[in-house]
Amino acid sequence: MAGRPRKPDELKELAGTLQRSRRLEPSVQLERLSSFEMPPTDLPEVGQQEWVRVMQQLQPLGVLTAVDLSLLKSYCQHVATMELAATELNRPGGYLTLMTNKGGGSYPIKSPWVGIYNEASDRAGKLGQQFGFTPSSRTRIVAPGKPEKEKDPWADL
Repeated sequence: MAGRPRKPDELKELAGTLQRSRRLEPSVQLERLSSFEMPPTDLPEVGQQEWVRVMQQLQPLGVLTAVDLSLLKSYCQHVATMELAATELNRPGGYLTLMTNKGGGSYPIKSPWVGIYNEASDRAGKLGQQFGFTPSSRTRIVAPGKPEKEKDPWADL
């Protein structure tokens, strides 16, 4: 179904707009990660650094589950690929490479690293939106709230 994502019943209840006739079907509730997950050892070093950076931001919010880790790993792999491609492109003449034809003549063409960088950047961006890494995507993600402690009415006296 296209269109705006459905607002969870919990948010409707908090806003006072929940109606019995408009309740959503129960959705799948997965167990949240309760501890910091170490980065996979098969990720490149840059990918491992990105994993730690992202986990430090998302794990305390309680939005990650065990099934999210493979997508997070893919995101970190694409970030590492972007970094590798950027390093290659920053070398002298990195955006061009010489192509030799059958006749022995050479001519410059766009480096394959440009396409590698663009594809990794596109995929990392799309995966990053799923985790709320862009300002617009953060507006569509609702983090589970922490229960507030009731204020003691006598504490101010």
